[in-house]
Amino acid sequence: MTNPLSLHHLTVLDVAPADLVDLAAELGCDHACLFTQVEPATRGVFPCVEDAAGVAAVAARCAASGVSICDLEYFPVKPGLDVTDYAAALERGARLGATRGTAHIHDPERGRALETFAALCDLAAPLGLNIGLEFTYFSQVNSLVEALAFVADAGRANGDVVLDALHFFRSGADPSGLAAMDLSRVGYIQICDGPLAITEEARMIEAGSERGIPGEGQFDLPAFIAGLPSGPAIAVEVPQARRMAAGVTPLDRARAAVTATRQLLAARPG
Repeated sequence: MTNPLSLHHLTVLDVAPADLVDLAAELGCDHACLFTQVEPATRGVFPCVEDAAGVAAVAARCAASGVSICDLEYFPVKPGLDVTDYAAALERGARLGATRGTAHIHDPERGRALETFAALCDLAAPLGLNIGLEFTYFSQVNSLVEALAFVADAGRANGDVVLDALHFFRSGADPSGLAAMDLSRVGYIQICDGPLAITEEARMIEAGSERGIPGEGQFDLPAFIAGLPSGPAIAVEVPQARRMAAGVTPLDRARAAVTATRQLLAARPG
């Protein structure tokens, strides 16, 4: 069973997108995940490839290192969205060789959300991009079961599901049940660790700023990994705000998370 590793930009938000590619290469990752679209409220928080110069810088590092761009973040589906607003961001990613983008559902009307998600998939298809629905505990689609059903109902061949370990465990799901599920529509996986019990305040910080290095928390990651399908890239998504504030370098933070993920994958049965 093989799943290539990708280094997610959330792990090292204090580096530029082109430097993220270099870190991924140094750590032996096949891919990197970066931002080509962010919401106005988070502009400045997430480093973003926003123009031709940014595309050129990242493309040069990819060509030199052999690292490719896997996933593009992030494309929220919300009421009143004109999906063509995302066209330029998707096109920038496609020029970098990306294969997919990630969407969250923030529209309480399921029928409308399905139509918008399908339209986003249609926009991405000519660019060779899949659109992955990432279920989160703070969005309208907040479990793996719901995400699989949503993508099936959307009816687009290039629509699939993003399975993030954080949101899987926060949804209360049992990893022992993964092996019995049809996960053929899971196209991308993200991994981190964390405590089982968490306050609401900490939950809001956790997703974007402070996750656990795999194996150092309480998630049953061995069971989670044992149930994963072979093939989809696994993104190491481990923001470490406290270690960053303590002066731990981006390379050392990324190395700790990537190494721990490799150790878990090496112990996977079969």
